[in-house]
Amino acid sequence: MCLKRCILSNMKKIKATILSLPMRIQYTILITIAIVLLISSVITVNYAHNKDNMINTQIKNESAILALELENVEQYIRDLISFSVQTRFDTRFMRLIESNTALPEQEIEYLKEVMKGNYYTRNDLLSLGLYMKNQNMYIGRDYKKQHFNVLEQISLNEEDKNAFLECNNSDYYMCILPSDREDTLCTFYHSIIQIDNRSSNAIIKADIKKTVVNKLLTSPLENGKFAVICYDNKLLFSGNSRLINSDNVLPEASDFAEGYSYITLQHEKYLVNYAKGNSYNVSIMSFTPYSAVTANLRELMWLSLLQ
Repeated sequence: MCLKRCILSNMKKIKATILSLPMRIQYTILITIAIVLLISSVITVNYAHNKDNMINTQIKNESAILALELENVEQYIRDLISFSVQTRFDTRFMRLIESNTALPEQEIEYLKEVMKGNYYTRNDLLSLGLYMKNQNMYIGRDYKKQHFNVLEQISLNEEDKNAFLECNNSDYYMCILPSDREDTLCTFYHSIIQIDNRSSNAIIKADIKKTVVNKLLTSPLENGKFAVICYDNKLLFSGNSRLINSDNVLPEASDFAEGYSYITLQHEKYLVNYAKGNSYNVSIMSFTPYSAVTANLRELMWLSLLQ
């Protein structure tokens, strides 16, 4: 109440002062006020218009970039699938992995050489292995070791068992699991199936280097922007693990009816663009700080005066 009375009192004083001035000066003051109000309204309208245009442009450009990056990811998965099934054309290899009898040493050595040769055709793998169900044998190169080893009578861990089942139930006979290692993007599994009955007695397992992301995500990540890659709603990669990690609840596809949404992370607002693949259950999200999107609005506000 005290503040209201103070404001009213000051307004009355200003009014009295203006009325005491000559009529010519009163007209000048009124015209000046009208011009200021007109300019303010023009600035406000232009500001809002430019703001909407700038955000829509950001959304459109980011959506186009995500579509290209998503194609990169899907093409990379297609390439991994082709790599994993190339041994199907090796009749000796297929005969050995489908055998129900113990393999002689020379045949095991042959399988080892095939896997070793396949591994050295690529530079994106930390490890590569072959598990043969009938032999209960694993032939592979561990990411910590330089040589291919043969492990017999092994017991698959729960993760590998689940991956085996998931591959057999997948339309593409594959699955991708997140990794908790700093140098690993993900672990890729692919079943080697028999064409006649579509059953699988062997599975390929490969740990993918995290540096692959640099080739898949091509847009510049600056001003706090970062990207996230998911497979089957599981987080594979986060460009900012402090804000988005496996312990967070990721935005769902239903949150992106128009391909974008807004989200607040640790008290900062983000514009989130979303793209999901058609061939595989892969999705990419880009998180751009809203403050970065609207960083040029002040300049636009002053430029609007010159338009």
